[in-house]
Amino acid sequence: MVLLSPSISALKVLLNVCERYAEAHGLRYNVKKSELLVFKSGSKTYSTPPVTLNGTELEKMTKFKYLGHWVTENLSDDVDLERERRALAVRCNMLAPLVLHRCFHVSQIENVTGLTGDAKLIELGGPPYLLPLVQRDKLYDLAKLAGYLHRDPAFIAGAGAGPWPYIGVNCEGIINLTVSNGTVNQGTRITSVEPVGAAKGNSGYLTRRLPNNETRSALLGNYLLSEGKPGKVLKVVVKKRIGEANFITAIREALKNHYGDKVVGLGGTFVVRAGRVKHHVMPDFSATPICSDAEVDAWLHYFEMRAPITHVGTLVTGDHGLDLRVQHFHGWGEHGDGGHYHYDTTPDVVEYEGYFALATAVVRVDRPAHTHAVGRD
Repeated sequence: MVLLSPSISALKVLLNVCERYAEAHGLRYNVKKSELLVFKSGSKTYSTPPVTLNGTELEKMTKFKYLGHWVTENLSDDVDLERERRALAVRCNMLAPLVLHRCFHVSQIENVTGLTGDAKLIELGGPPYLLPLVQRDKLYDLAKLAGYLHRDPAFIAGAGAGPWPYIGVNCEGIINLTVSNGTVNQGTRITSVEPVGAAKGNSGYLTRRLPNNETRSALLGNYLLSEGKPGKVLKVVVKKRIGEANFITAIREALKNHYGDKVVGLGGTFVVRAGRVKHHVMPDFSATPICSDAEVDAWLHYFEMRAPITHVGTLVTGDHGLDLRVQHFHGWGEHGDGGHYHYDTTPDVVEYEGYFALATAVVRVDRPAHTHAVGRD
């Protein structure tokens, strides 16, 4: 039971009525479980006279729980919101392994149960190694990189150029591998234009899985590096796009608007559960220089791909002067689709579900000495 009154004197009258009623009906209130809460008006302070029940002074509290809701002296919802935040974090931690196994397909990879554990972002190379002309010597062994960084266990996931020497042509990399006790478990997919050399508009694509002994990435890449353990993550679930920004851009811009100059970096995965998305797949390397975004657009092969399709990658709200790519996600589906994510093409029906780990640092590897802004969409 809760008694509300506009003043202490009025409250005493109500308590007196309760005491008389209880005495007349053979009842007795438990004073130890009864409390007094005085609501504050702004920053004012009050000297509250004693309030008694059955001759015992009631303990004055700053908050109490009523019907599952915390009532506080300043009428703030902060306590309830913090409780819900913690509960949501716990639920996300419980869901993350399930999402990884069902949507991210790491059930085929051992020792991965989450996205966190000393999470950092890795940026390898950059678009200047692809454009205007490719620098084929830019190859990076991700398993060796994990060893160089003394990371074992290591979970590496994100978007980059696939190992072109493995199939002999340029390809997209949907990176997903672990290293545990020196052993590699590879879940990376690569997607290439099929047939090789097909003209834009007359081509298809082929997605395949890399073997455990192929751990290279080429030219450029944006990866989450963690221990692959459960932990606190940011969960984002949305339906129906109403603005121009794609899913990742909307998240990045919201973080930028809130945190300003304080740079935030996230790495993780999202699933397009319903609708269709626009992806590109890079054809083989161009023999002629590509010097503008318009020329990049003419070179890339675009496809509309269908849900469900799972994406991995990173985003940052600033580049720390390191020439970082602010967002980069690649995706693939069990039905064979795969490529570089641009945006959904069915805004009225699209559904996204994402899980992202907060990174503590960026590891910048082989930063191009001469850079440009071409080819970063």
